[in-house]
Amino acid sequence: MRSRLLLFRRAGTRKLLRTFAQSTAVRTDLRARPQLPFLSVPTTRAGRVRYLTTDRKAQLKYEIKTGIKYTGYIWIAGLSLVAAWFAVVQERLERRYPTPHEWSFRTRMDLRGGNCARYEPSPGRITDWLQVAWWFETTVNRLQDPNIDGKDVKDAPHDCPPGTKDVTAKSEEWRRGYYEAMLGYAKAAEYMDGWVMDKSRNIVFPAGTMIGPSNPYPKPLPPGFKGAPREEDCELRFESPDAIYLRILSTPGFTNQQKIEAGLAYASWLDYKGVTGPASILFEDAVHLAASERPDLPAEPLDKKIWTLNEAAGLPSENLLTSLTAYATFRARQGDLTSALPILVSVLKSRRNLPPPTTTTTTTTK
Repeated sequence: MRSRLLLFRRAGTRKLLRTFAQSTAVRTDLRARPQLPFLSVPTTRAGRVRYLTTDRKAQLKYEIKTGIKYTGYIWIAGLSLVAAWFAVVQERLERRYPTPHEWSFRTRMDLRGGNCARYEPSPGRITDWLQVAWWFETTVNRLQDPNIDGKDVKDAPHDCPPGTKDVTAKSEEWRRGYYEAMLGYAKAAEYMDGWVMDKSRNIVFPAGTMIGPSNPYPKPLPPGFKGAPREEDCELRFESPDAIYLRILSTPGFTNQQKIEAGLAYASWLDYKGVTGPASILFEDAVHLAASERPDLPAEPLDKKIWTLNEAAGLPSENLLTSLTAYATFRARQGDLTSALPILVSVLKSRRNLPPPTTTTTTTTK
């Protein structure tokens, strides 16, 4: 009886395994014979291993989605910073070089870019007039295009130089901006006079470096240029300053002050080129135009024989003083001091008699 009880107790302490609820790996006896490399039979068939499991697929999908998400965030943040920086730069340029608000944004940006490249070159560098001319040329072309910003801009009469536009239908602000672009284009064309573009390579070269019958002794290329252009492949890159200045002087819609300023600039350019005869005529025309602005004066403002100011006519205008000073300086450069000195003396006396500038003060009430 005692042996039966002992056997029953031992049987009760055995662990009952529920094999039907366990996997094959759990049911396998882990105490099997160890598989040593030198005891195993070599075979050429490698065991098949499943690398892309369900868990690994989910992990890869998560990593790819996370990478794309954060990459998008970085690009959006970078583009936002670039856009903010661009807006700040354009706003600063707009305050320094105002442009008409009725123009499109691209045209306004081109005019600001031309003025910035002209007056604010990079530190340690001179003005890149090729870039300046490109900015102003682009601005002028957009303003003359009726499909962009040239609506209601008409062609001038046939007696005007080719390409002249009539801008009388546009607003005063539009005309001022157009005049600024035209005058800047003419000034940049002075520095780009004679520059050619190689059509085969689409590269611009300085004047005098072209190889051809019209230039038997070409100049050496400046540093940075490779391969002198040939005459048969070249054409002038920009218009001549003479053509641009003549269009400005003939444009209907510009004021006398604008035409006087353009005429003096054109005369100075001709004087630099050594064409003193037409330059003298332009200086005289500018003086006559300034003297005819006020027909209601008690006397003629100018003595046409010696080109001096008439004190009986009263105080002269700023246009007359500016044009007379430029004409007297031109005469002095030509060596005609006897006629230049009286003009300069009369201009100096008139400027001394001008009233002091009035200062306006504004008061604020609290």
